[in-house]
Amino acid sequence: MVPIEEGAYRPRNPKEVNMVTPQTHPIVGKVLSGLALSLHVQAWANAADEMASRDSRKRLYPPQAEILDYCGKPSAQAKFTAAQVLGQIQAMNGESIILTLQRASQADHVEIGAYPHSAEEEKYAFDFGFALGLMVTGSGCSWSDDREGLDLRIPHIEFHYDRVSAAA
Repeated sequence: MVPIEEGAYRPRNPKEVNMVTPQTHPIVGKVLSGLALSLHVQAWANAADEMASRDSRKRLYPPQAEILDYCGKPSAQAKFTAAQVLGQIQAMNGESIILTLQRASQADHVEIGAYPHSAEEEKYAFDFGFALGLMVTGSGCSWSDDREGLDLRIPHIEFHYDRVSAAA
């Protein structure tokens, strides 16, 4: 066995945060779903608008329309990116996303209890994930802007599609 040089090895998660996944905690799936949908909707709308700016006959949705009615479900790319972002958020904040969700909910005077979760708790988790998607892309205000005592660190990413089509 070859010894590892001093300082040569750096663990991927130096704070040893207990990472959670949708498989280990179902409410994490709601956060992940909201985050993936947020990334998808933003990227889809940007690509659709870019296509329409080049050729107005290629407009994928009418003006003033609800984009969610046209963009379809999140792509595998959006889901994969959302999972990566969730991992980064956990590492940057030194806590599992469940603890981050609970801190955010306390700032909103909403309680996220133990499993099984109520429909209200699941909706809150989904909405929190959607807001995270807006935050990481710089499209929306920070969740902590309107909530005292919530210091939330997030990565900043770019997420886009080159081409899109209208959902069937």
